[in-house]
Parts: sequence; C-alpha cells; structure tokens
Amino acid sequence: MKTISPNAPPCYPPSVPFARRALTAIAVVSALGAVARPCAAQEPLPNLSKTDRKAATVFQISTLPALSLGLYEGGMAFGDLLKHGDFGIGTFDALDGELVVLDGKAWRIRADGRVSPVGDRETTPFANVTHFAPGLTLKIAQPLEYEPLRQRLSSLLSTPNAPYAIWIHGTFSRLKVRSVPGQRKPYRPLAEVVKTQSVWEWKDIRGTLVGFRFPTYLSGVNLADYHFHFISDDRRHGGHLLDGTLQEGEIRIQTLRGLEMRIPSDAGFDRADLSTDQSTALQAAEKSGSH
Repeated sequence: MKTISPNAPPCYPPSVPFARRALTAIAVVSALGAVARPCAAQEPLPNLSKTDRKAATVFQISTLPALSLGLYEGGMAFGDLLKHGDFGIGTFDALDGELVVLDGKAWRIRADGRVSPVGDRETTPFANVTHFAPGLTLKIAQPLEYEPLRQRLSSLLSTPNAPYAIWIHGTFSRLKVRSVPGQRKPYRPLAEVVKTQSVWEWKDIRGTLVGFRFPTYLSGVNLADYHFHFISDDRRHGGHLLDGTLQEGEIRIQTLRGLEMRIPSDAGFDRADLSTDQSTALQAAEKSGSH
C-alpha cells in the first residue's frame, strides 16, 4: 500500500486506455489498462489472479437510476450480498434506511435515527459492496470542508475512468447527514421521498465515511460522483453524507477494475421505463438538504 505525506502536492490523472469489456451472465464489466503515470492509487496489473480480481471488483445489485424511479423492492438477501464484499453502501427493502457495510458487518440507519445491525434475511433493492483492499493511504492533519475534501480526493485518483472505493476515518468538526423513511406501495420516486427525509447535524463526532466514486460513463447504472454514508465509532449515529468538515483523519482508496452487476428479475423492474436519463434527478435527490 502506498502512503502519501499530508503535505504532498496534488497530482493530476493521466489518460488510461479502455482495454477491454467483458459481459457475463450477471453483467460483469471489466476495464483493464496501463497507467502512464499513476498519481497514487495502485497500478492495474496485466494478469490479475483470482484473488486480485475479487478484491478489485465492485458488486452491485440493480441500478441507482432504477432506484430513483421508485423500484424499492428488495431483490437480494444480506446473507448473499455480504459474500460479495465487506465494505459498501446502499439501502433496504421499501427504502427503509441507509446502509453501511464496514469490516464485513452491515448496519441500518433509519429515519428515526436508530442504528442497528442487519440480519441475513433482510433484503436490499440496491447496494454496492467490494472486498476492500486499499492501495493508497493519506493522513489528513489540517481541516478540510467537504468541497476541498472532494478536490483533494480527485487529485489522488490515478484515472478518472475507473471506479473507486473510499474509506475516510477521523474526527469531523461538523457533519450533516440524512436518512429516509420506509415507503409503502405504490412507491414514490426518490426525488419525492427525500422531501420527507430526516436530517441530523453533529459537531466533533468521530467515525467513518464509506463510499464510492463512479466515472461519468457509468452514470446509467450509478452516481457519477462521490457518494458517502457515515457511521460513528460508537455505532449510534449515521446516515447519507450531505456536508461536513473533516478535522483530522486518514483516507484510504482502492482502485476498482471490475463491475459485477446483478440485474433484478422482478416484474416491477421488467416493466419500468429505464430509457430516460435520470442523472439530473439523481444528483438532486442525492444532494437534497445539503444546504
């Protein structure tokens, strides 16, 4: 794992050729290429072992645009989901709370603020998980508000064309998060649901941000931006990150070179019109309440 000094100057990502795509029965997309001058994240390997491929793949159930349309039916049990990764984010059947997967354990943050462990038989309509194996570590000694933190993260990425898993642990001098209430059928679109979200703000709280960044060309299946969920060290607080300031802490980043996507088989998904671009509505829903 590479470690970067907190005072290291930003570096800028080189272009990376898109070498190949592969589709399997459960929609596996793989991108392997050579990096001209990696900024800091691990370099892609020309011949990945089975273990390396597992660690470098993000598993996804359904698509975030489908979720934004109101497809909240749980399609995978957590007992099965956690076989695909020990680190991740997502939601629950009927959109009942925010999901954090950290160190192999799944946690639910409900709209009433309760944080509880997730049972194997509970289900999710959407989630991303990976076997977290970071290739970069960076200590943060000076306060960073959310936008400068995002800029710092972007300066560390070896290419804008790969997904990343990102772990940030430390003390947050302020933090603003949300969760959404469980829904009843007929389900409303996510943009309507977030109007009834619960928002919390804390000061001097210690915990972990668990998240991903997906590239623009994957906006049809996920959010082409940073997406973080938070859980406190005492496992009493958490939610979807809206804003905040990292006072001090540590960042760990893993470059992902594969996307394995499980496509839902329920009638609601099969009938849904997924041909429209949901990126604008999705961005608005994800950031609702941040200001």
